[in-house]
Amino acid sequence: MRATSLLLLVCSIACAKERPRETEEVCVTYVEDVAPRLRQYCSTCHAEDRAEGDYVTSSYDAVLGGGTDATPNAIAGDAASRILEVLEPMRADANHREASAVFELVEQWVVDCDLAHRDSLVHARGILDPGSEDFHGALLAGTGDVFASCRDCHGDRLRGGGAQTSCGTCHNDGATDCAVCHRPEKVDAPHARHASFDCDACHDEPARYDDAGHLDGVATVHLTAFGFEGRFDASAKTCETYCHGGAFEDAAASDTTPVWGAGEDAPCGTCHGLPPSSHARDDCARCHDVPGAVHVNGVAEVFEACDACHVPTSGQHRRHLMPRLQLTSSMVCGDCHLVPETVTAPGHLDSAAPAEVFVEAILGDSLAAARGAQPRYDAPTQTCSAVYCHGDAELSWAEDSTDVVACGSCHAVPPTSAPHDPSMTIRSCADCHTSVDGFGNILFVDGESEHLNGEIDR
Repeated sequence: MRATSLLLLVCSIACAKERPRETEEVCVTYVEDVAPRLRQYCSTCHAEDRAEGDYVTSSYDAVLGGGTDATPNAIAGDAASRILEVLEPMRADANHREASAVFELVEQWVVDCDLAHRDSLVHARGILDPGSEDFHGALLAGTGDVFASCRDCHGDRLRGGGAQTSCGTCHNDGATDCAVCHRPEKVDAPHARHASFDCDACHDEPARYDDAGHLDGVATVHLTAFGFEGRFDASAKTCETYCHGGAFEDAAASDTTPVWGAGEDAPCGTCHGLPPSSHARDDCARCHDVPGAVHVNGVAEVFEACDACHVPTSGQHRRHLMPRLQLTSSMVCGDCHLVPETVTAPGHLDSAAPAEVFVEAILGDSLAAARGAQPRYDAPTQTCSAVYCHGDAELSWAEDSTDVVACGSCHAVPPTSAPHDPSMTIRSCADCHTSVDGFGNILFVDGESEHLNGEIDR
């Protein structure tokens, strides 16, 4: 008997009953026999930092793993296991021909020894094999205090004890970490589709694994995601949640209470309309394509700046934001449009394009309506008229318009009204008006001008 077996025998006095052997022969194990040979022949290509075919041979669970697919490469008792196909001398390719020297040892380990991890008088060969009925996770599931039988040998904190083997050897975050039982690769399809959410979005999370109500096998569902008080009907297995339109009046009726485990992910249009009933436009990315934003997170994430959605490229917007002739400082949106106080203010999202121009609500404060002007915009012809800024001129708003204004376009030079005299020239303006210099040029201070601002400067 090996020295390791003797040590385990001594350590197992306080453990469960000794497992009877069918034969005195000690079987081939991964720890004592297979691992050293795999390191010798396979580690060049199948180590953690250079895993050819996504297959690693430096740990027990990795050797059993699937590599590029979900099928285990080593299956207890299966002579057709992939690892044996690759190592069989008559079929080994050039890359595996040298490694075929370990074929007989690995074949005995897989077929005859059922992937035994190490020689033990306490545990069955499949204690660490997820595919075995003797896998420790399966044996402990549903046993109340699942670690009670483990503590006898591995210590109260499962860090070694008499067995001198810590559960942390495999479970890096400890044997009582959530992922030990709630393994990501073992979750069912509905949970996998919700994996981006924290568990406490739908469940009560215990502070410790042995908290009351945790190990009784019944998950508590509370559905309070993002402040919406949802409901879960355990008998019908239906959810009513914010995530599936429970907080939206225009959600598709058939999808506001989906059945857990039935169907696929809800497509756009089931949680809210396309567009939502409060929106007149359906080009979502125009306002919601915010870098770093996450959808279905309880927050309607939109660009903060108005010009992120309202890019001023159409018509003559640029000429008014950056006046080329410098007759006045840049205009603001409120000079021609009603600017909402909030994104959801009436008349904003619920109003279809194009934007309303010179609406009655702005005429009291609008520059376009200064000094009693009654500005008009004719959408079919794309023309503006009776605008304070342009006097009596009618100008085209079309993108390719060549209409421009200069001194004399809005009022005569000199104006015909008193106290102007016909003999005056543009140089005479500075005699009375502080917004121009002696040559008639418009003056700007910090980008602002008193010219064309709705007031007569004197």
